[in-house]
Amino acid sequence: MWFNLQSHHTIFDEVLERDEAKDEDREDEIKRAKLTFMECILAIAISLTCVCMSAVFLVQEIPYIVERGVPDNFMGLILVPLVEKAAEHLTAIDEAW
Repeated sequence: MWFNLQSHHTIFDEVLERDEAKDEDREDEIKRAKLTFMECILAIAISLTCVCMSAVFLVQEIPYIVERGVPDNFMGLILVPLVEKAAEHLTAIDEAW
């Protein structure tokens, strides 16, 4: 990884320069209000709290789902990672769009 970071650090320079040249609303983005450092820290803390609370609530529901007939191994090894990855991929696609 260290080698790749040192030897290929300019691999996307052409792509980024082309993208910046095509950027039609660059002036509007520069004028747009930016978040301060403290606002960013606060937003990250709130987001982290919400994600942790959501994870706790979901984990607390696992025993009830297992009691209804879903095998514990299937729940832990397949269903939970599948749902987590699906949500992550949908978020990545939405952000890329």
